[in-house]
Amino acid sequence: MASTLLGCDELDETASDDKRRLHYIRFLVGGPVAPLYKNNGLERVSVNLSSAYGILSFVLRPMVIYRSISITWDVLVHGADWTQELYNLPTTTMALTVAAYVLALVFRGLGRYSNPVYREFMSVFRKAQTEKPLTSATRAALDTFDYDWSTRAADYEYVTSADESKAKVAHVRHTGVPKFTLAMIFNPRLFVHYMVATSIGIRAMYPGTTAPFKAMVGQMLCEGRNRLITTENGRRNKLLAADGNAIDTIFLDRRPASTQNGSVLVIACEGNGSFYEMGVSDTAQQLGYSVLGWNHPGYGASTGMPYPSAEKNAIDVVMQFALDKLGFAPQNILFYGWSIGGMTASHAASQHPGIRGVIIDASFDDMAELAPYHMPPMLDSLTRSTVRQYLHIQVAQQACNYDGPILLYRRADDEMMCNRRAPTLASNRGNHLLKAILLKRYPGLIHVPTLDRYLFECDSLEACSELQQSLHPNEIECNGWLAEEQRQHGSTPAARRAWGTGLSTDKRCQLTLHMVNYHLINIPTSHCPPLPRRMWREPWRGPDNSATFNAALTAPVDNPTDPAFMQDVMDAAMTDLQ
Repeated sequence: MASTLLGCDELDETASDDKRRLHYIRFLVGGPVAPLYKNNGLERVSVNLSSAYGILSFVLRPMVIYRSISITWDVLVHGADWTQELYNLPTTTMALTVAAYVLALVFRGLGRYSNPVYREFMSVFRKAQTEKPLTSATRAALDTFDYDWSTRAADYEYVTSADESKAKVAHVRHTGVPKFTLAMIFNPRLFVHYMVATSIGIRAMYPGTTAPFKAMVGQMLCEGRNRLITTENGRRNKLLAADGNAIDTIFLDRRPASTQNGSVLVIACEGNGSFYEMGVSDTAQQLGYSVLGWNHPGYGASTGMPYPSAEKNAIDVVMQFALDKLGFAPQNILFYGWSIGGMTASHAASQHPGIRGVIIDASFDDMAELAPYHMPPMLDSLTRSTVRQYLHIQVAQQACNYDGPILLYRRADDEMMCNRRAPTLASNRGNHLLKAILLKRYPGLIHVPTLDRYLFECDSLEACSELQQSLHPNEIECNGWLAEEQRQHGSTPAARRAWGTGLSTDKRCQLTLHMVNYHLINIPTSHCPPLPRRMWREPWRGPDNSATFNAALTAPVDNPTDPAFMQDVMDAAMTDLQ
C-alpha cells in the first residue's frame, strides 16, 4: 500500500516514500475532538524498519556505487565470472537489505489494510483524487484528517493574467533556485560562493528547512495546526506559486463574528524559526483580526527552498489568494512581518500600494550587512559577497518602494539584529531600516544629525528617553506643524517630500523625534517573545490619524520595569507555547 499514516509522535523525515501521513483525525462530535492516529503493531514495526532502511541506504550508497563499478571492471577487463561476483559477502549483504525493505513494505501494507481508520481515510482520499472538481462534502470529509499534503491537489494556483486592479504583482517572475553554470568551473570564487550559498548558507539563514529542526518541532506543528482548525475554526489551503512550489496556508475568518477588527485581514509573515502553527499571528488572533498565515517554502507542508526568489513568489500567491478567493479589499489587508519575514511583507507592500499598512517587527535593512554580525570576522568578505549574489534580502529597499502606512518595532535586547561583537541598541540593524524609510518619505522634514543621534548614539532605551526629554517635542505643536505642512504642500507621497523645507532647524529637530515616535515603537524584550497585545497598534496614516494612533497606545513603550507590560510578555509567551 503506497499510502502512509503516522501519528505525530512518529514523524520521520527519513521516510521519503511516505506520501500520505495522517497526523490527526478531527471529528466534531459534541465539540472539537482530535485523537492521534494510532497505528497497529504490524504497521509500527514495518514503519520503523523502512525508516531504518532509509538511513542505512544513505550510509551504504557509496559502497553500492563502488561495488557496481568493481564488478563491471572485473567482468569486462579481467574476464571474471559475474555469477561468482554476485555471491560474495558485500553483494549478499546489500541484497538481503533490499529484501528486508521490500518485506517491510509488504507488512506495512498489511498493517494498514487491517486498520479500519486507515481504510476510512483511504476511501475518502481516493474519492477526493477522482472528483473533478472537488465537492464541498468531500472536502469537508477529507479535512477531518490531518495528513501529508504531497499528493493533495492545490486549492488555488497563481494566475499570471490576474486582473491588475486586484493584484499589481511584478510582471517579471522571479527566478528559482540558483543554477550551476559552466562559468563557475573556471572561476573558483563564483564556485565557492555558489557552494556555500546552496549548502550551508540557505540552511543557516532558514534553519526550519533542515531535517533535525523539522524532527524537533514536528509534533508541536501538528498540535498547533490542530488547535487552529478545531478551536479557531481555521481553514487550511494549498496554494501553488508561480515557480511550482506548494505553499501551506491557514485562514481564520473573523468576519462572521462581526468583531471590531474582523473585517481586516492580517497576513502574517513568519521569521526563519517560526511557522504559522506556532508563530507571530497569535497577537492578531487575540485582537479579533482575520488572519492568513503561511509557511516559507521548505517549512511545514510547503515545498521548495526559501531563496529570496521563492519567498517573493510565495507571498505573491498568498496575496492574490487573499484578494481573489477570500474577498478582502486591499485597503483591508495589513501585513505583519517578523524578523526575516520583513522581507516578504515589504515586497508585498511594494507591489500593492493600496493596502492598509505594514508592520515590521524586529527586522533589518540588508542581509548583506546583518549576516557578518553572526560570522567570524575573517569570513566577513566571503559572507557579504555570497549573500549579495545568492541570498540578498533588502528589506529597506523594498520598504522605500512603498509609500503607505508603515510601523516598525525595535527590540531593545535583540540578540539577532544587534552586532554580537558590540551588542547595543545602537548596533541594531533596524535603525538603518528606519533611517532609510524616513529619509525617503520626508527628506525635507528630517534633521539627519538629530536622527543619527537618536538611532546610533543612544545605546539604551533610557538614553533614547533622555534625548526625547532634552529636545522636549510638544505633541500638540508638532501635530499642528504637520497639519500645516500637509495643507500647504499636500498629502501625496511626492508632496510629503517637500514637507519641512521652510521650517527652522529647531522645529525640524522636534519633528524628527516626533516622526520617529510615529514610525517606531521600542519594546524592552529580546528577539523571540511574541508581541504583547497591549503593544499592538496599526501604522500611522498621516496627521489626520494622529489622535487615533496615539489613543491606541495604552502604556509607555519604553518602560522595561512596567509590571503590566512584562505580564503581557509572559502571557503571550505562554500562549505561544501552549
